[in-house]
Amino acid sequence: MDVTRLRRLLREVDEEHRDTLRNVTDDLTAAADAASRRSFLRGSLLAGGAAALVAGPLAGAASATGTTTTAPPKAPLAADLELLTWAQSLELAAVAVYDAALAGARLSAKAVPVATLFRRHHLDHAEAIGALAGKVARGIANPGLVKAFGPKVTNAASEAEVLGIAFDLENAAAATYGLALGVLVGTNASALVSSIQPIEARHAVVLGDVLGKSLNLQVPQFQPSDTKGGAIDPATYPLEG
Repeated sequence: MDVTRLRRLLREVDEEHRDTLRNVTDDLTAAADAASRRSFLRGSLLAGGAAALVAGPLAGAASATGTTTTAPPKAPLAADLELLTWAQSLELAAVAVYDAALAGARLSAKAVPVATLFRRHHLDHAEAIGALAGKVARGIANPGLVKAFGPKVTNAASEAEVLGIAFDLENAAAATYGLALGVLVGTNASALVSSIQPIEARHAVVLGDVLGKSLNLQVPQFQPSDTKGGAIDPATYPLEG
């Protein structure tokens, strides 16, 4: 691939990464601040005995119409947190794979910026997931994925082989996040994952372009433990390894 074209593609995907991640993290921060203010106000109202003055008219309005509206929860549910924790381990496994690629002597001066940039993107994604998952986040690389991809990179005989392994991982990660969007319930988790998925798809596009590969990013209708479309099954690569 022409170096000028490659630099342009890397610049574009990096700008998209920064913009999407900044927007979603800003939204999540604003939502957290609003929730904190509501909690403070609720506590103040209860302390002042004014809760009934507020709740009474609202409760009457709801019963008068006979209808209620239940919006999807914003905060991640327990199942969302479990999936986010696993997703963070996927991101950190990708970081480890790119570390192995950069530590070897197979990458040319043209390919090093690709691996360096994509490594940073995965680290940013892991940190964003950890911030949303909070204390539940483990902050560790998925051992099964590191074992599956790491030695392949270390033992690769050529740059094309190294980049091909990275392509497979990026393609699988993008497909996996596509399936995850079908099961996440909390809107905050869905928003974060929907900001990550297209970036990793773009990683696969860039790597595929370099290698002259065709992409397989079509995600089928989700079914439990479905691994079609190249997606990674968390049951096959549990966090505990």
